Amino acid sequence: EVERMPVPPGHADKPFFGISYFASFGCPEPCGFCCAPEVSGMRWKCMPAERMLDDLCGLHERWGFDTLRFYDANWGVMEKRSAAFARGLLERDLRFWWYSLMQSSSVVRYAPATLDAMRDSGMYVAQLGAESGDEAMLRQIGKHMHASDNLDAAAEMDRRGICTWMTYIIGFPGEDS
Repeated sequence: EVERMPVPPGHADKPFFGISYFASFGCPEPCGFCCAPEVSGMRWKCMPAERMLDDLCGLHERWGFDTLRFYDANWGVMEKRSAAFARGLLERDLRFWWYSLMQSSSVVRYAPATLDAMRDSGMYVAQLGAESGDEAMLRQIGKHMHASDNLDAAAEMDRRGICTWMTYIIGFPGEDS
């Protein structure tokens, strides 16, 4: 089955053209359910914001896409890079919708100005790795966050009109509820 991109604003009744893009590799999180710690050694290597912007400008000029999905395992690791990317889109007047996978804990630690810039630059969906709403289970699987981060992150995105998709894993070994 092909994963379909979420319909961007203004395209409910018309087709849109979307592309997928990788801007980083790996993830620094030690989550016990994921292959990334083993595959990347908990390293995260990212493309700098300026290079991303240059590349996406060229792709957008050539293809004129409407939406972009960052296929990174954890796009939002570095707030400084996320803010520079969002501000760069605005400064270059590069208009397309975009979305990425981030951690709830990243969203709650980001400055409101960064989240605002992400919204203003076209972020329309935040896929958040929530995994569990249980504090003990989050500790057991190695997530460096609190269960309340999921709700707080969703509220921050909702305030900005950014749709939130959260991934939860149901049935961890030893989970009884």
